[in-house]
Amino acid sequence: MEVLILVCALSVPASDCRNENAEHVLRAPAMANAAAPATCMREGMLYAAQSGLVGAETYVKVVCRKPLPFREAKRGKEIET
Repeated sequence: MEVLILVCALSVPASDCRNENAEHVLRAPAMANAAAPATCMREGMLYAAQSGLVGAETYVKVVCRKPLPFREAKRGKEIET
């Protein structure tokens, strides 16, 4: 499971928080234990908290998905939500 973490401003609605308008975009290291969606979300939130990039005026949106094949990732699609 690929874990993408978006840190967005509070002024951005969660439905509009995307990699294009996020203040920070992080990709968590591959986590073998993050196969279940709940585990993936928890691990993503923990990784975001430890990053030091989340402040009082921001929130975290975690995106869990199957990794894209290398060919698609190479085209820049690796951080689309």
